[in-house]
Amino acid sequence: MADFAPFAFTTRLEPTCKPRVFTSATALATHIEDLRQGRAIELVEVEDIEIPGQPGLYLGVQIFTLDAGNSRDECLGYAWLGGKGRDRLEPALRAVRRDVGRKAVA
Repeated sequence: MADFAPFAFTTRLEPTCKPRVFTSATALATHIEDLRQGRAIELVEVEDIEIPGQPGLYLGVQIFTLDAGNSRDECLGYAWLGGKGRDRLEPALRAVRRDVGRKAVA
């Protein structure tokens, strides 16, 4: 995945769970925004992700939804951002949230 998928998302890190590949951080963030359904999320950088079928360990981001008490509720999955972490995903998520907010007002 490291060589041919600059951005990807998977719900589980298992060989049977095929990652969904995206062409940009914005497209990946849009997918995560759809999954979160307006719920609060926590982004956790994970340094030792093993990608099935790929040698080595990779940096990625695990995404959790939060409950009303800000405790982790559900793991939405794992994002791969070409070896980048939260610093690459957070701006894309903010931009997508702004666009969603503008559309809701219009």
